[in-house]
Amino acid sequence: SKSMKTRDVDGARRIDAVLDACCDLLSNQGIVDPSGAEDVYSFITFSTKARTLFSRIRSSEAQDFARYLQPMARRTGGTFQVASLTSLELTRVFTSVVTSMTCTRTSTGSFAREAQLNKALFDGSLTLGLIVRTCCIALVRRDKKRWGPENNRYKSVLKHPDAKVTVHSTPFAHGGMRQVYNMQDTWNEDQPMVAKHLIDKTHATEDEMMPFCKNSGMAVAYAGRFMNDCRDKEISVGMVFVPCYMYSYSHNDSTAAFVGEQCLEGDFIKYNGNNGYVNASTPCTELMQAFSHYTFVKSRAKHIIVDVQGVLDGGNFFLTDPQVLSRNASGQFGAGDLGFDGIKAFFKHHECGSTCDALRLSEQQKDLEIELQKEHRRCLICLDAPSKTMLQPCGHSAVCKDCALKLMEKGPRPHCPVCKEVFSSYEAGVFSTTYVKPENRSRRTKGTQERSAATSSSGAEGVRTIFVRGRRMEIQSRAA
Repeated sequence: SKSMKTRDVDGARRIDAVLDACCDLLSNQGIVDPSGAEDVYSFITFSTKARTLFSRIRSSEAQDFARYLQPMARRTGGTFQVASLTSLELTRVFTSVVTSMTCTRTSTGSFAREAQLNKALFDGSLTLGLIVRTCCIALVRRDKKRWGPENNRYKSVLKHPDAKVTVHSTPFAHGGMRQVYNMQDTWNEDQPMVAKHLIDKTHATEDEMMPFCKNSGMAVAYAGRFMNDCRDKEISVGMVFVPCYMYSYSHNDSTAAFVGEQCLEGDFIKYNGNNGYVNASTPCTELMQAFSHYTFVKSRAKHIIVDVQGVLDGGNFFLTDPQVLSRNASGQFGAGDLGFDGIKAFFKHHECGSTCDALRLSEQQKDLEIELQKEHRRCLICLDAPSKTMLQPCGHSAVCKDCALKLMEKGPRPHCPVCKEVFSSYEAGVFSTTYVKPENRSRRTKGTQERSAATSSSGAEGVRTIFVRGRRMEIQSRAA
């Protein structure tokens, strides 16, 4: 940008300060850390076609910058090349890299990354080898008896009170928040397992690990419903989210915990992420994107399940580490819950395919949006409750039931807060607009029993009584 050529107090341009920093970095790379760990750096420059940064700086300066990068790449064992990507294309590339939070097993990799993982031992000490602990194993799952989009209740099912657990001290993989270790326990003797604990806290509490179990529990529940609905549409899909178990143990007179899951063998694939990343090139990815879309629609826009990842074996998906995004409260399902921003990011990149069309997800979502708009129309008086009434005869839907009753109780001639006309009754219901056209109104009083709702004091004109016929409120006056 133009500011890169601005001269600071010492008279030097900012672009020169960038070049000086590169020189200092290049010279410092000759000093190797005795531990063998080296820092890894990435420099990104833009071509003139990108119309950013160096497009506004003389080409000679860009060449000078490249002149520093080439020897630095050779000296540090890296690479240097000129890319012809536009700024938008480059943004998409690095968004995909950053949002991919899962590291697959690999026998090769950067030496710096291996050194970093070797330092993160399972017990936080410097002990290498196997770590043996006695743990209480429990499965946290969604309560089926209280199923519903508003329900966030989970129950813990004890699986083993004192299982002997053996964990390899050195991690073999890592994600954005957790390290992954090979594990075996006496409860799952024939099944290879993996242990996962937080990167920044070795001995976490059960509350800190609970969001991972809640994410898994919700994904397991929705996966069953998704497969059933797909079968009804003659869509063949097999998907299993491996259960996430809570392993609790005693540590320094308190209870610490980590989570354990079945070890998945095979090529690990990440189908989407929690901030908009969608893997559109992998085979069978359309089913997984449809699953995320399905969870949003079936939860009535309360949640969406993303970070769908795992292995594909024999046509069946074995998945792990899902992330729930909640619309009303970000962070409800852990640090990975980006809330409504994450939901918007998903739909910004999601394109419906054959599965979404077969399940009519787009149509259901449009109907859902209309319903949500109706529910979010607030009362003009209290500004809190939804305005689920229509005043008669003016036809305005602008107040809630409680405020409509209060207006009626103030006097025999209550006024509509919108048009100021006198109204005599109201009709309860959900209306999409403030003014309801006459053809869209219905009395809905047939087949209901009339009952008294309230009475007011008597006066010269008589006693005013409020009656309810079905869901329709009327005011009647009778002689004293």
